[in-house]
Amino acid sequence: MQAKYLSIMVTLGIVLVLSLSGNIYSFKKLANNESEIHERYAKLLEEKEKEISDLQQEILALENQPDIQNGENTKKSDNGGYSSGNQSTENLKNTARRFIEYTYNVNSENYVTAKQNASHYMTDELTETLFPSDGLDESQFKSTTKVSNIHVYLNSEDDKKVIVSYDLKIDYKNGYVEKRNDFVLLHMVETGGIYKVKGIEPINNIGGV
Repeated sequence: MQAKYLSIMVTLGIVLVLSLSGNIYSFKKLANNESEIHERYAKLLEEKEKEISDLQQEILALENQPDIQNGENTKKSDNGGYSSGNQSTENLKNTARRFIEYTYNVNSENYVTAKQNASHYMTDELTETLFPSDGLDESQFKSTTKVSNIHVYLNSEDDKKVIVSYDLKIDYKNGYVEKRNDFVLLHMVETGGIYKVKGIEPINNIGGV
């Protein structure tokens, strides 16, 4: 009986020792895992902080960019005034481009808006010629046009004339669609640095051009 009791006690002792060893191992492993997780988290946090810092630097650079450009433009003007000339040229080209866009991209749905927009880039007389009505319904449109690939060419001999080329698509609403490349000469008038188109004629009516 005593031997049996001793055997049970030995067995329980062994179980307790194994259990304690297992717990110690588990605690060590858990501690190691926590340390590894903490290390990874710290590294990830460091990387994110660097990314945020880099983004802040980029944002700051972008915010300062317009000031730098303005400074360059001012410097150019002080050194010769050609910035004003470039601006005048850009205004001229923009007027020609917008005139073509609003004149040829017209249908019954956008007619009124197109007329209003076009009036900013042409004289009142030309507006009434090209847009005689305040509005047109679908039945009054025999065809619809759409323009693309607009290119403006300046005239070195006369800055009040520009040549414009563009691709024109004409839908005659009968199943026939015409595509062509057109050239026109635009006659400009300038008032206070603002250009407007006062006349338009096909390029084939201009001798030698």
